[in-house]
Amino acid sequence: YEVKPFWQNYFSYMSSVVHPQLHGHMAPEEASRRCSKESRWTASGEEIFPCGLIATSVFNDTFEIQDVPIDTESEQMPVWRNFQNPPEYMKKPNISWLYERYPTTTSRELGVQSKRFIAWMLPNFLNRASKPYGVISTPLKKGQIVDLKINSRFPVAASGAWKTVLLTRGTQNYVLAVVLLVSGGLCFCLACAVWSIHLFCARELGSARERRRSWPRWQRWEDSAEQSQSSSESESA
Repeated sequence: YEVKPFWQNYFSYMSSVVHPQLHGHMAPEEASRRCSKESRWTASGEEIFPCGLIATSVFNDTFEIQDVPIDTESEQMPVWRNFQNPPEYMKKPNISWLYERYPTTTSRELGVQSKRFIAWMLPNFLNRASKPYGVISTPLKKGQIVDLKINSRFPVAASGAWKTVLLTRGTQNYVLAVVLLVSGGLCFCLACAVWSIHLFCARELGSARERRRSWPRWQRWEDSAEQSQSSSESESA
């Protein structure tokens, strides 16, 4: 699915997360530093776990395809991180756990280990939130009519955004990787060009650059050293 425009790359949004809470710790001190009051406490006074802007704005729409199961916890989901629930999970009182706030995204047993939640917690760097929802193992035939049921809960009307469902053969997005590779290649070529100019067309400070090909700088240093030595010898003679 995709929500656009949805800016997950704002610093205030990306930094409002307590990573120890996602790896099996309550971390109350760090939560007090990183989470605002609205994203840490409920209206009834319960402590939100995990807290932060990302964890309190989870995408909670659900999709169903008639006669085609969607596995939202498949091992083929392109989620490259693992989260852990703390030892106090479901034991500590006065805590608003994730499954209580987003029952359509995770379950009581999974908690923060839900792959849908993990995918949401990995922010996108473009102007849209594009996340994997699940994996369809049942083959779809060409020309097959797909009856898709959408349970819309995630609000977007106030922000002017819209939501899109994508059925693809893979959920990997290589746009950013291609941009980084191309940018790195261009930077490497420019660095080689600057190094070549510095090596073969170097000039003394304050002097004009010669258009013809110059000798390497170290060769010119040797020539100048020899000239100065010969001039000193002629003066002494």
